[in-house]
Amino acid sequence: MNDDEVKFPRVELSNVIDDDTEFIPLLTTEDEESMHAQKIPSQLSILPLRNTVLFPGVEMVYQYAHVSPEAVDALLTEASPIVLLQAKEEGFKQLNMEGIAPGLSSIGVMLPYAPLLEWIISAFKKPLIATSGNISGSCIVFQSKKIKELFQYADFVIDHNRDIVIPQDDSVIRFAENSRRQVILRRSRGLAPAIILSSGLKSAETIFAAGATLKSTLAVQHNNQIYLSQFLGNLESYDTQQSYQLTFSHFLQLLKAGSR
Repeated sequence: MNDDEVKFPRVELSNVIDDDTEFIPLLTTEDEESMHAQKIPSQLSILPLRNTVLFPGVEMVYQYAHVSPEAVDALLTEASPIVLLQAKEEGFKQLNMEGIAPGLSSIGVMLPYAPLLEWIISAFKKPLIATSGNISGSCIVFQSKKIKELFQYADFVIDHNRDIVIPQDDSVIRFAENSRRQVILRRSRGLAPAIILSSGLKSAETIFAAGATLKSTLAVQHNNQIYLSQFLGNLESYDTQQSYQLTFSHFLQLLKAGSR
């Protein structure tokens, strides 16, 4: 084993893999640079939106990005969303910004929110690129049967025999430069399903709102409350249509709001 190789402590994987997330491809900056130089099919899952970097802790984030108190608070919440931050000069030096965020000066910063991510990043002790586990234009992959087509370039895949019932992307937020107000760019893990309590509803009926096509999110009004789903994706993709139907059915089941 070379000195540069990462030595992971022995651990029972069943204790660090949870069943409420998605497949998340992790790359080193060297992997990113190598793949950027190769001719890889444009539909490969790890090509789009690679501007998220997983850090071991907040202390290291300060080295790579400009961090506000509001951003720190958001990163440390239970929701643990991706927070868009302006990269520092050190970030441009140490990270492959052209590969991570082409043409941009900001990066998505994420802290480990699951035991497995904590285990990996604690052993690696350096930033890792954490990208979306989906084929370009489709929703995130959460079924083990699709591993081969999704991770044909991966060195290793860690899976579990517990099925993911309802998959969710990572939530993405940023803070307005002047007002410091939080802006939710993608409401998902940790922030959805969301409940909107309203005393001004004019109808007690169960109403379904289908949402948009490109960045779909559905909502159901039931028992004088409004329930908002997680981000589901572009409905031009058949996989996303299936995920949309799965989420809709799940909502109706949880709320006992079937058709009448």
